[in-house]
Amino acid sequence: MNQIELKALAKINLGLDVLGRRENGYHDVRMVMQSIYLYDEVKIAKKKEPGITLTTNLKFLPTGDGNIAYKAAQLLMDEFDLKEGVQITLNKHIPVAAGLAGGSSNAAAVLFGMNRLFGLHLTQEQMFHIVLCAELFWQKESEKS
Repeated sequence: MNQIELKALAKINLGLDVLGRRENGYHDVRMVMQSIYLYDEVKIAKKKEPGITLTTNLKFLPTGDGNIAYKAAQLLMDEFDLKEGVQITLNKHIPVAAGLAGGSSNAAAVLFGMNRLFGLHLTQEQMFHIVLCAELFWQKESEKS
């Protein structure tokens, strides 16, 4: 398999409780979410050249490490020392910054797709653990700046 096309579904919050504020400024929350049939199309293709190329139909979106889907790809490439590169194409339909988890679902689709494309055989639990560790790292990095 050299490419995969996925639908990254949006979600809505049916319930959201803010439980408290953390020392780092973030909040602890409890949420009830439901996926909805609004989605971004995510296409991931292997390429022989190393690195990540990300394109999108929205000109204002970042296409480098400022994009969470790019970060997800970089995470797996670094963690598993992947030598081939990837071309990620995001065809966005989920409104940006609308609280519908468009960016997060794109990143999840990239993790899922690269797991399949590169035969990493990661379980859902292992992918969750990798993402959790990365989020903690990114959070500490943002606190430094």
